Amino acid sequence: MLFHRSQYVQGISKIFIQQRRIYTETYQLEELQRLYDLLKHESLSKTHSLSKKMDPNGIFSNNELNLQKIQVYGFDFDYTLARYKSSLHSLIYDHAKEFLVKNLKYPDDLMNFCFRPGMGARGLHLDIKRGWLMKLDSYHNIQLGTVYRGMNAISAEEVIAAHNGTKLSIDIVGYLGKTTNMFQFVDIFSIPEITLLRDVTQYFIDNNIPFGSEYVFYDVTVCLINKN
Repeated sequence: MLFHRSQYVQGISKIFIQQRRIYTETYQLEELQRLYDLLKHESLSKTHSLSKKMDPNGIFSNNELNLQKIQVYGFDFDYTLARYKSSLHSLIYDHAKEFLVKNLKYPDDLMNFCFRPGMGARGLHLDIKRGWLMKLDSYHNIQLGTVYRGMNAISAEEVIAAHNGTKLSIDIVGYLGKTTNMFQFVDIFSIPEITLLRDVTQYFIDNNIPFGSEYVFYDVTVCLINKN
């Protein structure tokens, strides 16, 4: 049975929505307004000056949305208000690796692994069943020479034979890169996920341990969700 990641994400979203409703009911708008005013005062205080790296003119306005009746609003921190240190990737990798070994009973040897920059990048796609990482262009063409299973390059001949060419249909790629066949890694938190996935896959290959690529993908994903 293949891992239906879209269904899994939908389930997580339902739980999050329920928790958000509970939070809103528990903390009334007056309390949220008080917190907002406090944070606003702090951000405008002269003792909390803006970072020199932050361009105040880089904020754009929007006159298509009327915020007059909206009492509370927030921001997505990823790529907006938050700046992440390079050590974040190592932290995510180490915690996910530990969960993989201690909770999912993967080999203890994996604890000796460490995050290595350059093993992954945003935008890569994964052929879930085969465990192939690859780069697709905007027209869903596989870029030959970018396909890897673990640390092993997959030949152009094998890629073409497996997919009957290099062009993938929208049914295979899916909307926003999410189907039971393919998955796209789209944010910076995916980089340690890709690295851990490659390391675990290569470990199994090197040690002649039989494994299902889709289940390794599922397990690594569970580790990232639990430890993030």
